[in-house]
Amino acid sequence: MVNIAFGGLGFAADASTILEFPTEMFLATGDLSSIQENIDKLVYGLTKWKSAIEEKAAVIPSKITVEGKDYQEATTKMNYLFLRNQWGDGLPILPATTEYVDWVLTGTDLPRDNVLGIILPRGGIATVEQIAVALAMAGGRPEYLPVLLATVEAFLDPLSQHAHYATTTGSNYPIVVVNGPITKQIRLNSGYGCLGPDPNHPAGASIGRALRLLQMDVGGAIPGVGTMAIYGGANRYTNIVFAEHEDGVPESWVPLNVERGFRNGSNVVTIHFVNGTINMDGADTSTEQSALQVLNMWAGYIGIPNPNYWGRLPRWENGSPGVLLMACGTAGGLAKLGWSKDKIRNFLWEKSKLLPSKIKDYGFQYKAMEMGLDPLMPMPVSKTPKNLTIVVAGGEQSGHAYFMPNQGDTPMSREIKLPREVKWNDLLKQAQIDLYPIPNK
Repeated sequence: MVNIAFGGLGFAADASTILEFPTEMFLATGDLSSIQENIDKLVYGLTKWKSAIEEKAAVIPSKITVEGKDYQEATTKMNYLFLRNQWGDGLPILPATTEYVDWVLTGTDLPRDNVLGIILPRGGIATVEQIAVALAMAGGRPEYLPVLLATVEAFLDPLSQHAHYATTTGSNYPIVVVNGPITKQIRLNSGYGCLGPDPNHPAGASIGRALRLLQMDVGGAIPGVGTMAIYGGANRYTNIVFAEHEDGVPESWVPLNVERGFRNGSNVVTIHFVNGTINMDGADTSTEQSALQVLNMWAGYIGIPNPNYWGRLPRWENGSPGVLLMACGTAGGLAKLGWSKDKIRNFLWEKSKLLPSKIKDYGFQYKAMEMGLDPLMPMPVSKTPKNLTIVVAGGEQSGHAYFMPNQGDTPMSREIKLPREVKWNDLLKQAQIDLYPIPNK
């Protein structure tokens, strides 16, 4: 872990190996005596050590050839090879052949060697070609590439703190909400089962898994090595990528991309880091009484103490306490009763405040004081109600809602850049042939 972190910061790979402190040292039952025994070496390493490596240069690895008696055997051998070298995520991957990657790259006009940034903690370089390779390994198509590129741009924004969420012991993962016409063009789900799995809407799984492969293969987020997540989780395989159900957004509301400062109808990705999902049963908003019952229940879930977010000043001020998903029927019922998004946020913000007795029980009084709050007064989940993210998505029925508590700082958004129109239209026509026709509406 330390070696990867040093490398990601640009130091030589051997910078952290003057002394080797195993992870077990820092557990509750760990023995720290070796630090005292080696204190002279530690001081030397911090004050006088020089790297034996004098030159650094970028290394472009050679292509791998795997042979077998048939395609099946070669693919199986390739997957075993990737597992041995920690190049995969534990699930079978598709061969990212030259032909496959070249095809995926037709989804952008950017040159393949264009650099989007470095992925920490390892500090691997994320080029357009590398991103296309990950998408190919995840079974993706070229029309998915613009969404993945925009997602990686948002992921790498310094304000997203992606390095911290890659290495922490928490089981966080990014979720990506996509808006705009592209969601229908690439079959990105916004309705029933929109968080996956869904064979009729494969884009989200491929895009999300490609991002995870980039996190692991380029960023070095390997469990116990580059990421210390104690539990991990099923959502880490593909992250979560879905579309807002813009057709179901009430006329008096605006979709997420507009709330994020983009024009209506623009293709935009918005990324959050979350650390779980909560299915909230019951979402009937047909009457004012039922709507109030639903909103009070949601506030109870939103108000569950989350030390990863509550009491962390930057997150509390600028981040989002979580992403609230509601089906269009639920949203429509609330809008019909006169509930705007801001009114809903204000209600949930007030009702989800932590009571003073609980602030003391959870040991949050010191966090409250650090944020300039009175620990004898109810403690809000975020600085203002506007921090809460509301998205309309899910099946047509109103039986459930969903909450994904945030672990991250400021949500990041990026506009999706499509290739030139002729190329894009050709890709969409081919998708109609390969998959299934999308009805013209």
